[in-house]
Amino acid sequence: MTRRDLRALLDRPLAAAAVAAIVAGLIVGAAEAIYDHAQAKSARNDVSRVLDRASTLLAAKQRRAAVVADEVSALGSIQAAYASRDEARLARFAKTHPAVGFVLWDGRTIGVSHKAPIQVGVKVIGGHGQLGSVIASVAPNDALLAGARSASGRVRLVYAVGDQVEASSPSKSTGSQLALPSHRTVGQLSLRASPPAAFLFAYTKASRVPLAFLWILLAALLAALAGFRFPLLRRTGRRANVRDALAIVGETLAATHNPNALLPVILEAATEATGAVGGTISTRGVTRAKRGSSGGAERLEVPIRIEEGVTSTLELYAAEGVFDGESRDAAQWIARQGEIALENARLHSLVKQQAVTDELTGLANRRRFVAQLEAEVARAERSGTPLSVVLADLDDFKRVNDTWGHDVGDTVLRRVATVMQAATRDVDLTVRLGGEEFAILLPETDTAGARRLAERVREAIEASTIETSKAAIRITASFGIACFPETAESAQLLLEADRRLYDAKRAGKNRVVTSVAAE
Repeated sequence: MTRRDLRALLDRPLAAAAVAAIVAGLIVGAAEAIYDHAQAKSARNDVSRVLDRASTLLAAKQRRAAVVADEVSALGSIQAAYASRDEARLARFAKTHPAVGFVLWDGRTIGVSHKAPIQVGVKVIGGHGQLGSVIASVAPNDALLAGARSASGRVRLVYAVGDQVEASSPSKSTGSQLALPSHRTVGQLSLRASPPAAFLFAYTKASRVPLAFLWILLAALLAALAGFRFPLLRRTGRRANVRDALAIVGETLAATHNPNALLPVILEAATEATGAVGGTISTRGVTRAKRGSSGGAERLEVPIRIEEGVTSTLELYAAEGVFDGESRDAAQWIARQGEIALENARLHSLVKQQAVTDELTGLANRRRFVAQLEAEVARAERSGTPLSVVLADLDDFKRVNDTWGHDVGDTVLRRVATVMQAATRDVDLTVRLGGEEFAILLPETDTAGARRLAERVREAIEASTIETSKAAIRITASFGIACFPETAESAQLLLEADRRLYDAKRAGKNRVVTSVAAE
């Protein structure tokens, strides 16, 4: 055997080994892509469930904060402090109650946590109008995030304000720099868009192909046949990656009308389709969605309209080298499809809002009230918390229309709506049921709390003077209150409040009447 024959004999195994290594990598990569794609829908569902659970827990904390704010605003010491403009007394109270703050008569604040993304305000009303507000702050903590993860243990949660981690589950040290890994599935819930933006990020662990070493052995056996197909396999995988990304965005954009849920999906599809290591969607310097790493060999910026009249930026980061033409086209296409989906979401929201909004006053209408009442009754029955309904009817309103005309009557109705909204909490639902009849739905509020609110509204309406081109009009209103479970069964709640309203009318009008059991 010559030296040349020996070299050829040795070169063939080396070449085969090289081909085997290449094909092994390709097959494992393909297997991972197939496995990830199979898991993608399940992972998105898990992330969605966890974020929904987090939203529910935050809503419960917000309702509790509203109760606290209402109770604090009704304290005699707080009322006296506002009446005498005793700033020091309010400061002492805020110091011992970290979650409670105050807006003063001149607009300054004491003890208000500007870092907390959710603020619940209850106005403090005096004889001459609003004196200020009691603010209760709500922010996610490790315990809340752990509770949200009960919906799916495979999902991790991070609460961040700006680029700082404030809470996480599984827990880690707070105050660290936010750095989300480039996982297959990332979702987010925007808690505050204004700087510093506050988000809940939910993401899954990176998926691993089970028994990956078996794929490597299979690759080695098939190396001789598959080696020469390497260029074709790489290109086919590339096209599949784009196709999968477009499927993700197409399915999700068609299924949701929530802009906050759309943005992470648009960004996920763009990074998948282009092979980017990460990216952001931002509006005028405010980050609206973030995924993966912010470093890369090249940045690709694509304009995208999120809100009407405002152009935002979809920015992607290349893993290495530069984005090719196919990647740029895919990013542009996804941005345009995203704009269509966002516009559809806006129109859907507008139509939905119009369907449950009273056109004259801007309050919720009867349809919204009935749906919300059913939901709140079910929640109150499950949790055992009180729920109050306040019905209000303007006294002698027909005389206003008959004397000054319906245009003046409409002005009076709009003023009453403004007064009622100013006196209620953010979690309360103020409704125009029709004509001159209004309602207020008060979650987690007992009869005493509902009566205090109704008296504030009644006094504010009585003190109002509606100036029109024809006359200066003074009006009053009568109120009826029922509370579950104190004074009425859930099925009888609205009927009981209506009975008490007519009791107020018969008793002389301009008064608040609660159920007999609470008198």
